[in-house]
Amino acid sequence: MKLQIQYLFMFVFLASISLAACKDQPNLSGEWRCESRSHSAVITQNGDTYLVEMHFYLGGGIYNDFKVSGKYIDGEIKIDPIYGKMKYSIEDDKLFFSGGKFVRVNQQNKM
Repeated sequence: MKLQIQYLFMFVFLASISLAACKDQPNLSGEWRCESRSHSAVITQNGDTYLVEMHFYLGGGIYNDFKVSGKYIDGEIKIDPIYGKMKYSIEDDKLFFSGGKFVRVNQQNKM
């Protein structure tokens, strides 16, 4: 009986930690535009993973489009380090990536 109570306590404890972790994750889904450049991003969420479709205009009619994905941990979407860091400011509701500051195109997406 004592072992069953310990298992029940462990289950409740782990479930509450999981819910708290999900609650702290912001909704980054939506369309984002760079404030100072002709770059944009479309972010979708699948479970705890974000898919980021980047659209970079390099000038002279040259575009570089690519996709990255990662989980939101400690204020950033953890993507492949080759692309750099994708940090999110909760206070400003802005993404910082590749030297650019990205803002939401549609503020209604924020939750």
